[in-house]
Amino acid sequence: MGQGRQRMSDEVLEKMIKDYLKLRFSVSGFAWQGGEPMLMGLDFYKRAVELQKKFAGPGQQVSNALQTNAILLDEEWCKFLHEYNFLAGISIDGPRDVHNRIRGSEVFDKVLNNIMDDQRVLIAPTLSRSNYRHIDELIDLARETNVGGITFSLYTSHKKENDPLLLAGRELEWTLSKLREAWKKNKDLIIYDALYHQPFKK
Repeated sequence: MGQGRQRMSDEVLEKMIKDYLKLRFSVSGFAWQGGEPMLMGLDFYKRAVELQKKFAGPGQQVSNALQTNAILLDEEWCKFLHEYNFLAGISIDGPRDVHNRIRGSEVFDKVLNNIMDDQRVLIAPTLSRSNYRHIDELIDLARETNVGGITFSLYTSHKKENDPLLLAGRELEWTLSKLREAWKKNKDLIIYDALYHQPFKK
């Protein structure tokens, strides 16, 4: 969603929301991703919710999900996300050393401080060859931070071949097996389908 020339204009935002809600699905979901979607600023999402309310039909439900690194997350953001039942997926890549190495800066402690004891957020790691061996530690982290849960996804590549981060072969088989095993042991914590969350009604 970006900044400058890459920033979504208000005109595009309104048209996108209007045209989508015109399809009149019983539940219409918006997934806000980036880059880092919080760089758009809180006013952008307040405007989005205003437009969703304006264009949603009678009884039509609207849900929102936000995938963020949580560096900019503060109490004002949390209140807004909670008020409109946004699902907040927090990108954490592993324990402190792994996360900071992947992110390229010392941000792990700040992110944890921003999400601690917040049941409104999920930890949402993307598993690649850089961190797939840390599934158990990520689950432990979700318990220690007392967030709403954890949901895993697999890194997908835009390269045609030879992506060093892409899980394949035995590594992929091991990862999928490990996730199944972890889910059986942690059904109270691992969210199998992170798209299931409470929308708001017009």
